[in-house]
Amino acid sequence: MYMVIYDAMTDFGFLYRKVESFDTLDEAKVCAAEKKKEGAQNIKIAQEVMSL
Repeated sequence: MYMVIYDAMTDFGFLYRKVESFDTLDEAKVCAAEKKKEGAQNIKIAQEVMSL
């Protein structure tokens, strides 16, 4: 599982952290590219190492 972590902005100008999860790396890369076009900042793709 891969997670896309990014800072998004509300309609009022406040930044908040958002996390979306995907099964494949390709899906995560597509999401990250779309979020970058939308103006998201500090975009990171992380791979789940351990599931409890």
